Amino acid sequence: MYYVLILSSGLVSIYFYYIPKENITTIIATQMVFSFLTGPTAAILFAMYTDIAAYIRNQGASASNGLVMSAGSFAQKFGWAIGGSLTSILLGLAGYVANQPQSEEVRQIMRFMMSWAPTITCFIGAFFMMLYPLTAARMAQVTKELADKGLN
Repeated sequence: MYYVLILSSGLVSIYFYYIPKENITTIIATQMVFSFLTGPTAAILFAMYTDIAAYIRNQGASASNGLVMSAGSFAQKFGWAIGGSLTSILLGLAGYVANQPQSEEVRQIMRFMMSWAPTITCFIGAFFMMLYPLTAARMAQVTKELADKGLN
């Protein structure tokens, strides 16, 4: 489900680049669809963290649920910090001035940040999800093995 949602989000975000700036209704509707698609990904990601913790436990390590969850939370917060910093850096390099009409360069970087940047990151995420080894079948096997060991 995560793969489908993130791939769909990437495809929808491409559309932002082609929406005329005068078409506010389409901009808002596209953002609503994008948000609807990306909304569930955080919950799915945290469910995947618990799968990772169960997999680690099944491999013979001690229970590491807290470590896996906190590492995942830290990675998300670090990503948000990087994303916020990159936004400021890119806008600054383009010549953004608050409360002023923006130059064409600033408008272009804003279009990039609303369209191609999310598309690229979503596609990178979808690529790595194709490599994710903990499928539903594999996790059913892990859950059964943990139950057999009395560790569930």
